[in-house]
Amino acid sequence: MQQKHPEYTLRLAHAETEAPTIKTYTFDTSALGFKFTAGEYVKVVLDGVVGDPRGNQREFSIFSPATRSAEYINITTTIEPSDSPYKNKLNSLKPGDQATVIGPLGKFTLNGLNDDAEVVLIAGGIGITPFRSIILTELASGSSRRITLIYSARTP
Repeated sequence: MQQKHPEYTLRLAHAETEAPTIKTYTFDTSALGFKFTAGEYVKVVLDGVVGDPRGNQREFSIFSPATRSAEYINITTTIEPSDSPYKNKLNSLKPGDQATVIGPLGKFTLNGLNDDAEVVLIAGGIGITPFRSIILTELASGSSRRITLIYSARTP
C-alpha cells in the first residue's frame, strides 16, 4: 500500500529573480503546521497547466532553512523562455496565487550523522538547493559541524 503524503494549499508570498534564468518562489506556511528536515523536497501541483506531457506537478528541493518551516518554504528553479507549460505557469504566479504542495519527501538529509561528523557537499548549478537548506539550517541551529561545499556553475 502506497503511503499518503501530507498535502497543503500554500499561498505564494513572493517570487524573486536570483539570476537571469533562476527564480525563487516563497510560499507561506504559517498556521499550517508544515515542518521539514533540511534536504527534503516537495511536489508542487499547479492548476491550469495545459499541454505539458509531464503533467501539472514537479518535484523541487526546499531551498530555505528548516528552522523557518513554520513560516515559509522557498523553492528555486531555472526559468527559460522555451520552458514547458508547467514552468510557464509557475513563472506566471502572482503573490496570493495558490499551489498544492505535497510533502515533505525524501531522505537526502544529515539525519543519522553524529553532530560532530564533518560533511563535504558537492553541487553543480541549481543542484545546490538542498545544500543551501542544509547549511542555513545548521547555521541557524548553532551547529558547530564543519561543512565544506564544493560548487560549480556554468557561468560565473
